Amino acid sequence: TNPRFRLALVDSNGSPAVEFTPPKLSSSVTSIALLSDGKYLVGGDFNDAGCSGCNNLAKVARVNAKGSIDTGFTPQGLNERVRSVAVLSDGKYLVGGEFTDVGTANLDHLVRLNPDGSIDTGFTPPALNQDVYSVAALSDGKYLIGGFFTLSVGGKETRVARLLSDPPGPPTSVTIDAGDGSAVVSWTTPSSPGGSEITSYTATAAPGGASCTSTTNSCTITGLTHGTSYTVTVTATNAQGTSPPSTPGAPFIPRKPASAPVVVPPSEPPSTSSPTPASAPALGTPGPVTKLKMTSIAQAQATATWKRPKSDGGTPVTKYQYRLKKKNKVWQDWHGKKKNKLRDISTNTFSKTFQQLTKRKSLTPDTKYVVKVRAKNAAGHGPAKRLVFRTTSGIPVVAGNG
Repeated sequence: TNPRFRLALVDSNGSPAVEFTPPKLSSSVTSIALLSDGKYLVGGDFNDAGCSGCNNLAKVARVNAKGSIDTGFTPQGLNERVRSVAVLSDGKYLVGGEFTDVGTANLDHLVRLNPDGSIDTGFTPPALNQDVYSVAALSDGKYLIGGFFTLSVGGKETRVARLLSDPPGPPTSVTIDAGDGSAVVSWTTPSSPGGSEITSYTATAAPGGASCTSTTNSCTITGLTHGTSYTVTVTATNAQGTSPPSTPGAPFIPRKPASAPVVVPPSEPPSTSSPTPASAPALGTPGPVTKLKMTSIAQAQATATWKRPKSDGGTPVTKYQYRLKKKNKVWQDWHGKKKNKLRDISTNTFSKTFQQLTKRKSLTPDTKYVVKVRAKNAAGHGPAKRLVFRTTSGIPVVAGNG
């Protein structure tokens, strides 16, 4: 029989699998993760595996399905033991342990590695003062870590924390279909969705900042000025944050409305009656509110803020209306308040804090909600702006920038 050195594959009956010939690891193995291609990620206190080119394994190695070392994985040297490894949905690896250095980089107890073993510099973990004993990848793209470290979260010391992972990459292939004072914007989904599903997109015109938000790959920006040249960028948002802006679409100028034909009536004899007074111009409804965003999200409440519409329709906005629902559920009724009741004069913004879905139902933690806001004047209400958000859970969150 082949000797096993700190690593073995065992059949369902408990006997060592004869087709698996493990490497001769020089010291202990403390964590193993199975990869989707049948390989294994192994962490521990070893430095070599007794084979050619295997003398600098640096406490973590990737092992092929039959037991040989995968030489395509070449991590930099970790100076102390690896305690736990986890495979992430994008093929990267999260590694925790007793180490404080990875190669020449000072990374205390937690690092994210690319599939080739190099350090993923897009992930900056929190400052950890002691060892990480366990790491796990969650279904929403976040990471859960536990160990002997202490972190201050919300004024309390904790030895377990949930970390943010990645926001999406920017959308691509932005195209514009210019209309009468408007533009239909379309784009392609980002190549990298980040650590969780994309919940919304926002297209923003420059100059002026007019925008629209959508859960699909298209939306319409209104309130644009005829004769002005615009460009549009698009961002994508998930539970981890918002992407950088896309490359702008091609510049465009909104089309002017087509002129109505002029009809010349037949000549008539002069009228002796008094002229009819000119009627007052028809009033229009307001445009959509602008800059709608969530500025504060907690377990059982969330605050939305926005700014006034670009156009008030010819008569002042008198109130703002809003409504709320759980994602994929039925909308609740519209509610509203006079604009001065919602206005923050110092920032010239309007805000509404939601604590209840209905009079008898409060908001619940870790739940997706959708909010709509619209402006109203004497002529009626304008189009609603829509935004998706998720309330936080009870597990402390420590933010990294990865």
